Amino acid sequence: MSAPLAAFALMFGNFVIGVAILAPAGMLGELAQGLAVTIRDAGMLVTFGAVVLCVGSPLVTWATSRVARRTLLSATVAVVALGHAASAFAPNYGTLLALRLVMVAVAAIYAPQAASTIALIVPAKARPSAIAFVFLGWSLALAAGLPLVTFLAAHLGWRAAYGVLAALAILSLLLLLLGVPGGLAGGAVSLRSWGRILRNGPIILLLLITALTTSALFVIFTYLGPLLQTLLDAGPRTIGTFFALFGVAGFIGNVLATRVVTRLGAFATSFIFILRWSGRWVWVCSRPWPWASCCRDSVSRRPTRCSRHGWSPPRRSFRAPPSPSTRPRSMSGRRSARRSAACCSRTSICWRRAMPRPRSSARRSPRWRSRGVGKAR
Repeated sequence: MSAPLAAFALMFGNFVIGVAILAPAGMLGELAQGLAVTIRDAGMLVTFGAVVLCVGSPLVTWATSRVARRTLLSATVAVVALGHAASAFAPNYGTLLALRLVMVAVAAIYAPQAASTIALIVPAKARPSAIAFVFLGWSLALAAGLPLVTFLAAHLGWRAAYGVLAALAILSLLLLLLGVPGGLAGGAVSLRSWGRILRNGPIILLLLITALTTSALFVIFTYLGPLLQTLLDAGPRTIGTFFALFGVAGFIGNVLATRVVTRLGAFATSFIFILRWSGRWVWVCSRPWPWASCCRDSVSRRPTRCSRHGWSPPRRSFRAPPSPSTRPRSMSGRRSARRSAACCSRTSICWRRAMPRPRSSARRSPRWRSRGVGKAR
């Protein structure tokens, strides 16, 4: 058994686990329609799974720390395969949610155990790049797995998509049994070790940074498909393309990180990427909002459709200003109609509204008549 085969087997396992965790995001519409629930309820499959993943990962890792790595990883992927197969025949939303929570609770241990397993196989000098290679599976899950799930769910149904995911999990199980050597075991995790981790400032800081960046990422990512359908009337091909671009960007970032971390080290690489993110947000906040250009045009007297974002505000009832033929000859002392406009308000929805104050159509009495001049005696 060679190290490259083991690394590939562990990386493909991460791909399978990543697709298993993110799969509902690629077929929210099909799940909502097939299970007769709302998009919000279908999105809860991802939300509840993330909560179980966060809480269950350290607990299951502590409970299984004495199990051999190949046995542990193979059993994890086997449970995922059974969970996908059972999900394909789930009769209702409650059953699918229960199956998903059990599957995600078990799958939570795969990624950290795969990283520690490859660290036991390769030499110490090659560990950073090998661990980064194993985590490429998550980027591939975004770049190829989610577009595949979106395509299968749109053309064959969400049940068929779960069936294909079960087949991929079985293939990953075979690769793990063939590629990962037996007899590998790490140090046992005790409760005291968790106390030392909680008192370690750098680890808590890295954990906090990871939690914040991941939370910001998946707030939009989970509902990206329904958002594209609502805002752009996008089909499965467009949604899959967005998921693929998202994953390709992550894949390129991981490849670059693999090269950089080997030369500069883990701490310097983390610092560079954090500095890059900070500089990006400073640049974004200092630049004018791209949709604010809609405000530069003159505001019309009536609500209009935004030419850039294609959204028109609700119609408001108002009186049109008088036509030039009915206006009084003397325009002195007249005030033009007040216009108020609010465009974009630094939000993603561009809207305009104009509330002109209508002029009164009644003519004023001439000055000579108001003074009493020329009255008939």
